[in-house]
Amino acid sequence: MIDLESLYASFVCQPGEQRQLKIESPIEVFYGVSHDGYLRLAFLCKIQPPLLKSTKVLRIVEGPEGPKVYWLCFDLLNNEVKSAFFAFCKNMLEVAAGSSNESEALVKLKRRYLSWGILFKNASSSAIDKEKVQGLFGELYFLKNFMMKKYGVERAISAWGGAESTSKDFAVNTDWYEVKTVGVLSPSVTISSLTQLASTSPGRLAVIRVERMPTEFSNGQSSISEILTTLLTSIGDVAMETLLLEKVSSYGVSVADEAFALKFDVKKLKQYRVEPGFPRITPDDVPYPEIADVSYKIALAAIERFSEE
Repeated sequence: MIDLESLYASFVCQPGEQRQLKIESPIEVFYGVSHDGYLRLAFLCKIQPPLLKSTKVLRIVEGPEGPKVYWLCFDLLNNEVKSAFFAFCKNMLEVAAGSSNESEALVKLKRRYLSWGILFKNASSSAIDKEKVQGLFGELYFLKNFMMKKYGVERAISAWGGAESTSKDFAVNTDWYEVKTVGVLSPSVTISSLTQLASTSPGRLAVIRVERMPTEFSNGQSSISEILTTLLTSIGDVAMETLLLEKVSSYGVSVADEAFALKFDVKKLKQYRVEPGFPRITPDDVPYPEIADVSYKIALAAIERFSEE
């Protein structure tokens, strides 16, 4: 797929200049700069596109070019979220290329824009907790590479708790998984509440070891934006797309560059059986009602006997 970020970096666009992207698509695609200087992704079609509403970050420009010739343009109004914009553009190009005719392409583009709009509404340049971003990355990685393969798209997304106040990261019937994302050399994981590993049913503690990477690193799933782009392309259901992005949005992570461009290389994913005998602290182990909650660390080397590759 075309790397728009590199294309924009390779030359300086003049205001109002647009260049066509050579992709196999029933709808023509252009990139460039609007007349007032904003980065733009544009589609040229022979039927009138659906009416879309702008957000504070993405401006929609629609209108006729001539008889049966119409523009549908997406302008980035905040350069602080360029990383998310390029991920959005890549996803839109994949939608266009995967359509068989103009009508289908416009319907799919509208649907995908409405899905991404959930995240762009939260766009902010405020400080970002990198540990929170790492944790979200790990849960998305686990969703894509384990949950969807085992349970299917709909059950996996529905099973994800997101930032909701559920006691487990993923739960399907009696199956449950708690996901912890740590540095590649971390000797332990932190259990931040009494309920995270508490259950009458056996579950799994999934530990994802990652290495922080430079911004130029990419393996197709090395950042939140890359994983989201892949997931949205593969889901194919508007309700599930919306649910996924609503759960990502619930973390309060904005589409600011720092969050979406933060890169990780997953070195290992290992699961541990949480069953009778597994070292954990549950509400039943705390005899004092005055203690509201407890956090503690588990040494990973000490629970190797519970591990599953």
